Amino acid sequence: RNFDPHIVFGHDILKFVPLRGMYRGDRDAPAILVRNRFGGVTAINPFSSRQNRWAGLVVGPTGSGKSVLTNGIIAGAMAYDPVVVIVDMSRASSYEPIVSSFGGSFIPVAFNNSDNRVNMFDLRVGFEQPAGSKVLSLNAIFATMLSQNGKGVSKEALSILERTIKRTYDLCFREEPRLVRSVKLANEAQEKVLKISPSFETYLEYRDYFIKKFLSTLDRKDFRLAEMAQCLATPTLNDFMRVLASDPAVNTNSRDRQIAEDIRRVLNLYAQGEQAALLNGVTNFTVDRDIFCIHMGLVGERKEVLALLLLLYRDFAYRKAVYLPGEMPPFLGTASIDWMFAAQKRPKLFVYDEFHNLKDNEPILDVLDKDARQQRTLGLATYIVTQDILDIAEKGKHFISAASNKYFTRHISPDNPTMESIDNIVQILGLGRQERDLLISLKFHPGRYAEILALNEDIGKGVLVSVQTPISRWRYTTHKDERYLRDTVASALRDRGVDQRKAQAVSTEALADIFPAGSIGQTADINAVLKKIDSDGYLT
Repeated sequence: RNFDPHIVFGHDILKFVPLRGMYRGDRDAPAILVRNRFGGVTAINPFSSRQNRWAGLVVGPTGSGKSVLTNGIIAGAMAYDPVVVIVDMSRASSYEPIVSSFGGSFIPVAFNNSDNRVNMFDLRVGFEQPAGSKVLSLNAIFATMLSQNGKGVSKEALSILERTIKRTYDLCFREEPRLVRSVKLANEAQEKVLKISPSFETYLEYRDYFIKKFLSTLDRKDFRLAEMAQCLATPTLNDFMRVLASDPAVNTNSRDRQIAEDIRRVLNLYAQGEQAALLNGVTNFTVDRDIFCIHMGLVGERKEVLALLLLLYRDFAYRKAVYLPGEMPPFLGTASIDWMFAAQKRPKLFVYDEFHNLKDNEPILDVLDKDARQQRTLGLATYIVTQDILDIAEKGKHFISAASNKYFTRHISPDNPTMESIDNIVQILGLGRQERDLLISLKFHPGRYAEILALNEDIGKGVLVSVQTPISRWRYTTHKDERYLRDTVASALRDRGVDQRKAQAVSTEALADIFPAGSIGQTADINAVLKKIDSDGYLT
């Protein structure tokens, strides 16, 4: 017999498996194989060629299996070599294992820590005024900062903001370029910009040097150094407020001066205090992986800061992964642009989890709605994961209509028999009697399986059965005791020289063998787990 391993692709497997049940799914190009209620095998694909849009919505109460489903979608999406960006607003994230498994970065964000700061004024390299998608981002950022009591920004204030934005960029990019060492460098990537000969007086000169070098070598390292040099030259919130306060092109009369002063007073609240490290200064945030998770649980109590950070990290990821034809770096020629066209075609999955923390945030939902509607142009699948359809129903109705993939976990239980949440879903989506009955019938068994109603445009609708294996339970658990046990074992392995990816995988596998149903309510000895790992050869 030949026991050599063979790879069998999902679409080949499904040719041998007859379809049983009402939900066929995307069996022609499966990314994730799942069961249905009839014991059959079906499939879903976040990048299905049968759909015009890839946006998704996952809705379910706490502990109903929505994070497990979302992790499964991410894992299946990796078959398409995508860029995956997760913005997680939960207190306890379930995404660190899946990110680590694929060699990605898990990045916790905290106040008073400038290591993960993103400057709201960053532009694509080579640009010196905002254009296209950046204008959309800046409008949403200022609307979030300046809106009060649900009221938007006045037309007069918008006019002053537009003039101030233009003057600020002109000042820092043309009239008074930032001198070298006038900002504190926070990481090695920034220091690399200055480690060349010859040396220059301004960061813009370094940017232009690396652009010229990139056009000669076509080395992506030079392109990234040009990006970093531009970030160091870019105006900050302090620069913007300085122009707002004193520039004669902005303050043309007493009315303008009063409005500008009111704006500056509000912005100054963000430029000081514990949030200043995250919001006021040049970008220090770097990531060299195509899958990463931004965990914002530690800043979740400050909703206004949470909203800003979501927009900033979305802007950063968008700038790095999404390239519109009209927003290509202006210095690129035919010979140097091929890799960017390849990046443009590459699928992207952006996930925003625990969105109920920003319930009905209109500026954010407007941005995400525009992302959701541009799948054909951008290759972007935007997913919102939240607890209740009402979290986005009022201000996010356009996103709901743009989301071709909707997944609903169980909404009622013996402990919570009220039908209000199901009635809301039926009313908002205009569902029929059949879908309502399916929503009512969904079952959930903690740690074993969750039934999910899938509504996939152009593909079909039906109930999926998300079955948890011992490994998937330990990989995606959000229970604090299980997370502590898993992460402590992984940390102990890293202290012994095991790399992060393998430590996470071995920790998960060993705990799945020892506690296949989970360890809640049981006594777990970390030393015993480590001893089993050594004795049973998990590391070999």
